[in-house]
Amino acid sequence: MDTIGFIGSGNMAEALIKGITAAKLYAPENVFISDIRTERLEFLKDMYGVTAVENNTELTEKVETLVLSIKPQNMNDALDSIKDAINAETLIISIAAGIKMANMIEQGKTPFIAPQRLEEIGYKIAAYPLTLLNAGVFAMQQALAALKNGSQAEGLLDFSVLQEIVGFNDYYEVEKRYGHNADHPSDEPR
Repeated sequence: MDTIGFIGSGNMAEALIKGITAAKLYAPENVFISDIRTERLEFLKDMYGVTAVENNTELTEKVETLVLSIKPQNMNDALDSIKDAINAETLIISIAAGIKMANMIEQGKTPFIAPQRLEEIGYKIAAYPLTLLNAGVFAMQQALAALKNGSQAEGLLDFSVLQEIVGFNDYYEVEKRYGHNADHPSDEPR
């Protein structure tokens, strides 16, 4: 089911909530709101049947479309609060006055512009929703083609680097603390 969330629940957010629920674009239970003003959250919950959440991170994790409906001076704090919760598929819309946002998609309809240049021309937010997905799929296709042809894939990380990124070393530390397997003693080098 489609979900949408509003960080900030002032008059602009309320107008959008009223419109999207009246037009049945979103079911009220799939509209999430967060705000520093609990009385405002209660009012919108009662008025439109939307779901209030405790904080911006929780809201961001629940929604497919995220609307930043906050004052420009609060934008940096709001973005800091959600930076670890945003995923590649989240559509982010800003209605904050004076905050320009660029949605950069390689091979899209608009030219690709480097983050530094975007900042120079007044953009405060740049999203690259498909960059890592595209690079990952391309690398997987290359590796699969090499394996299919009986050769080793090129451009792979060193195994020790992969172990660190994936968390093997943390796993090995936990394994050492809580016991070991006779077939794979923990103190053997890997």
